[in-house]
Amino acid sequence: MRRRARGVRAMRDDAGQLLLLVLLYALVAAGLVAVATGAAAVFLHRRALASATDGAALAAVQGADEAAIYTGRADDELPIDPALARTIVSGYVADNRLAARFPGFAVRSVAVDGRTVTVTFASLVRLPFVGVLGAEYEGGVPIDATARARAPFVAAP
Repeated sequence: MRRRARGVRAMRDDAGQLLLLVLLYALVAAGLVAVATGAAAVFLHRRALASATDGAALAAVQGADEAAIYTGRADDELPIDPALARTIVSGYVADNRLAARFPGFAVRSVAVDGRTVTVTFASLVRLPFVGVLGAEYEGGVPIDATARARAPFVAAP
């Protein structure tokens, strides 16, 4: 009889261990979901910002330097007017309401080296579970995207 009493007592000492293990696994799973959701949000936001940057660079490369074209200074690539390229990028940002679509949106730079337009946009990504992850990213994670565009120039025969 004593053996049986010890066995029952031993089983009673393990009572609740499964509950603690399940709670620990649930906490780990919740942390993984928070991290995966944040990483997905950053990835999707970065991809959308890169797409907008590509569009702005492609629009800006259409800002041809007409004086260079008509005076014959154009060779195999379209010469780009820097002031016109900046104006086109500003128009693209306004027409596509990028400041409303991306929190903390900014046009970081529009650079023209004569034949290539380089556009850089910056934005902030708000993380879904920032309270769980800490206050370090409470304002958002800064991201940026850069695109370059160049247009070939074919003179009329």
